[in-house]
Amino acid sequence: MKICQYEFQFENEFMGTIESEVSKLLNISMDNMIKKDINGVMFLLRKATENNYMLFVAHKSSYVYAVILRCNAIYENDIQKLLFDICDEIEEEYDEDHRKEVVNVFGNSDTYLKDLEKRHKVSSLFGICVD
Repeated sequence: MKICQYEFQFENEFMGTIESEVSKLLNISMDNMIKKDINGVMFLLRKATENNYMLFVAHKSSYVYAVILRCNAIYENDIQKLLFDICDEIEEEYDEDHRKEVVNVFGNSDTYLKDLEKRHKVSSLFGICVD
């Protein structure tokens, strides 16, 4: 099955929207959450399957989260729409355009997820695919 993967950073004010909307889309139960703190870096995973998940990463004192959304490509248009809607909100509120950052990075050799795998072995920590 084809996979899509989006990696981006948002302020914490948008995390609730991302978390609830993607959970609905991927059929992730709201109580299905794994949290880990590794040397002051907070990881929060919401997972439907090893290839359908969202991973939030932030330093404990940060208001900015790195977000990795990975799912079957059948959800790609819905994921893009959600991200573009959030980009529109950011542009209205902060006059910053982030639409060019909404890119499917699956298959790229240099991704944040692959970097997290090298540093923290997130595949074994959370039982997720990273390749």
